[in-house]
Amino acid sequence: MPDASTTPDPAPRLEQILLQALLQHLPEDIYFKDRASRFLRVNASMARRMGQPSPAAMAGRTDFDIFSREHAQAAFADEQRIIATGEPLIDAMEKETWPDGHSTWVSTTKLPLRDLDGAVIGTFGISRDITARKLAEDNYRKLSLIVHQCPVAIVLTDPTGRIEYVNPSFERVSGYSLTEARGHTSRLLKSGEHPAAFYGELWETITAGRQWTGEFHNRRKDGSLFWERATISPVRDEQGRVTHFFAIKEDITAGRRAAEERRALEEQLDIAHKLESVGRLSAGIAHEINTPAQFVTDNLRFLSTAFDLLTRYLAVVEQLRREAGNVATLQPLCGELDRLAADGDLGFVRTEVPCCLAQSLEGVERITRIVGALKDFAQPAGERRSPASLAHLVETALAVSRHEWQDVAEIATDFDPAQPPVPVLADEINQALLHLVINAAQAVAGSAARRQGAKGLIRIHVSTTPTHAVIAIADNGPGIPDEIRPHLFEPYVTTRGAAIASGQGLHLVHRIIQRHGGRIEYDTAAGVGTTFRLLLPLSTDSPPAP
Repeated sequence: MPDASTTPDPAPRLEQILLQALLQHLPEDIYFKDRASRFLRVNASMARRMGQPSPAAMAGRTDFDIFSREHAQAAFADEQRIIATGEPLIDAMEKETWPDGHSTWVSTTKLPLRDLDGAVIGTFGISRDITARKLAEDNYRKLSLIVHQCPVAIVLTDPTGRIEYVNPSFERVSGYSLTEARGHTSRLLKSGEHPAAFYGELWETITAGRQWTGEFHNRRKDGSLFWERATISPVRDEQGRVTHFFAIKEDITAGRRAAEERRALEEQLDIAHKLESVGRLSAGIAHEINTPAQFVTDNLRFLSTAFDLLTRYLAVVEQLRREAGNVATLQPLCGELDRLAADGDLGFVRTEVPCCLAQSLEGVERITRIVGALKDFAQPAGERRSPASLAHLVETALAVSRHEWQDVAEIATDFDPAQPPVPVLADEINQALLHLVINAAQAVAGSAARRQGAKGLIRIHVSTTPTHAVIAIADNGPGIPDEIRPHLFEPYVTTRGAAIASGQGLHLVHRIIQRHGGRIEYDTAAGVGTTFRLLLPLSTDSPPAP
């Protein structure tokens, strides 16, 4: 039986087996270095990663033989600090740079290597290649920065549509922070302007796994409306199941407004071209009407003068008839005069003909004034402002629009007799005044029932401040609804419905007054009426209207 004192201790053998197992099979890199940072031993994994045929081929080599000098120098400095201080380096992330220019990343732990007496004789360490993870993290960080800094809104929801993430652009556009939006659905922004079928088609598309693109008219946190173009896509997992929905949303409010303004401008240009054609036609018609109207006027005046002479003549004839009645030889002739006077109802004729002539003259003069107003209204003013009487412009607008207001409203005017001429483009101001007068007439017509059929009242007041002329046009109509007031001067906004009005009138008036360096303002009250005020500079050097 062997002596126990001579039996080999199995512990070193076991430790050798365990160390060999680690060096041969552990997928992480294991290495040992001397005090000069030369490799003493490495495991199989590290040898393969270093491109060496075997672990033994690494013996005696240093990082300077394998990596770029930049990385080798940094690693050498770390190891010399560990040797000098005995302090380990735990889970450090290192970027390895190679001579061919490519880079890898490792998570490494380096410790002092001690002999049996505890003296530091070198270093040893274990490194794990985290290049794939680092690249994924870098890509994730870059993607996060892109999403965070993206100028368009980005929204991520769960499969039920509940918001999990929004980027700062969403917060800026909508007014809702991530905290406020998280857990809510897109109904948070719902304006109520899209029908249920619109949202039904959207959900049918994305839940079927297809992409949806369209435009929303949404409502911000502050209540204001905005337009956005959105693309909503399903997000799938590895098995192809939809786990989220991803929306990219661009605020297109300014673009739509610009498009609407461009469309409005095109319509205004079209109207201007039509008005120019109508103006030329009106000028021609006015010229054609003026000539026969002048004939009629002259003839009526002649007839009035002649009838006056005839009346005086008939008075003498009647006196002669009375005196001749006692003369026997003249009695047959007097009888004929009496018969003619009775048949022709001479008394009635002598009374009514002057009235008819006066009314005819008044009617022809009214035609002449209307024709003159049409000529003034149709006359292009050119591109430079010239002094004009605002009172005359108001009277022109009233004459042209008479058919709109004469049956529904009384007109009351009050002009400042001391007001100087105001530099304007007369044709444009004529258009603005015409729109406002017609709007006032339609407003009072719409409230006729409240007045039990009585005519409404349109008051036009022209006054002067030290720097501006003011034209105020007031009506006693129903007033402007609250919901329309903030958008009153925008294109396509109307109180009477798109089927009745285009919504371009006040937008055009606003643009005309702005082009004159002036300002338009209004006061309105439900059931009381509305007053529009146009403030126009008294000179081209006047400051903007206050």
